[in-house]
Amino acid sequence: PLSTPQPVAQTPAGSVRILNPQPGTTQERTTSLIVQYPATETIQVKINGDTLDPETPTQIERDQSQGLITQTWYNIRLKEGDNRITVQAGNAA
Repeated sequence: PLSTPQPVAQTPAGSVRILNPQPGTTQERTTSLIVQYPATETIQVKINGDTLDPETPTQIERDQSQGLITQTWYNIRLKEGDNRITVQAGNAA
């Protein structure tokens, strides 16, 4: 079995939230990632330490009233064993 990613949001005061995937175990070879963050932020996503492929299909929804963006990336490939997703606000490396 594959271990679903252990999502880690590295931001001040929890301004970025990973809504999906939830930590656990899956038989799937891919997952979708859903991240909610302030519209004023830029984020960087890494899968197992590697920057997410910019060609990964994505959809962005903007909530103007709350100043939030909910972004979904589709069909992120998972490797055999444990997987780790990190999301950082700003341009931190």
